[in-house]
Amino acid sequence: MTALFSPDEILEITGARLVSGMMPDDLASICIDTRLLVEGQWFLALPGQTFDGHDFIGDAFSRGAIGCIVEERTNYPIASTSFPLLAVGDTEEALCSLACSWRKRNQARLCLLLKAGDQSEKLIKELERAEGAFDASLLLQSNVDWQEISLALLELTPESKALVIEYQPHNLDKIDAVVRTVAPDVVLILSGAFSHLRLQMSAAKIIEVEQLLADFVIERMGIVIVAEDAAFRQIVLPEQKANDFQPEDCGLSFSPEVDFAPTEDFSPQVKSMHQRSIVVVDDKTDLARLLMDIMRVRQN
Repeated sequence: MTALFSPDEILEITGARLVSGMMPDDLASICIDTRLLVEGQWFLALPGQTFDGHDFIGDAFSRGAIGCIVEERTNYPIASTSFPLLAVGDTEEALCSLACSWRKRNQARLCLLLKAGDQSEKLIKELERAEGAFDASLLLQSNVDWQEISLALLELTPESKALVIEYQPHNLDKIDAVVRTVAPDVVLILSGAFSHLRLQMSAAKIIEVEQLLADFVIERMGIVIVAEDAAFRQIVLPEQKANDFQPEDCGLSFSPEVDFAPTEDFSPQVKSMHQRSIVVVDDKTDLARLLMDIMRVRQN
């Protein structure tokens, strides 16, 4: 079962108000594209640079939408006065709020993979191969944008065991919102994940965002995995540990708790980790196996 919401839940979660029509009683899912809309769904109208979802409210009505979630406007292109329209200040924020609410109801383990070129593409392929070996219900979302992240969360079902979202932040201001919506159990920061932003942002600003990212995940009992990246390691590791840290030949170290040697099965090491952990790895570590073991162990 993907995300279903009652009208009252939508009003409460998004702060919407009924501006037209009559409120339905049924639970319904969310759709943002009238071409894919199934009868009985809510159509959430998103404005965009090329198309404005509000221009397709009539299409949503003719396709059997239960109603529309729209932004506050003086008028809407719909002739039926009985068709329910729920108005919010910002439909993108409404989509995010609905996704965040559904995420909290779901037990799937989530990993946010901050993309870094070929390195992340290779990891995604390894995870696809590893899924069968671990007998895991693993969902992979590659090269997603902000809206697709929300939609991926709304697709979670009780059978979903793990979701890996590959995301490349193009705007540092979005990172905080993405992390708070996804509420990841694991964040994997590959070396060079923020390098494409160095022409747009100062080094100090990037460091600030990286610190906030690490702090948020650790605060909610999550795990931060940091690929071999000296600059970021200095940020996330406690100062006394960072100053003393020397990459070991073993390829895997856990901070601030204890160091471990890599094995073919990371499960015993993962079980030994504290709820809040920072994991520093180098290119000798099998990241796909480590991620799958973390997901599997934390799920049980």
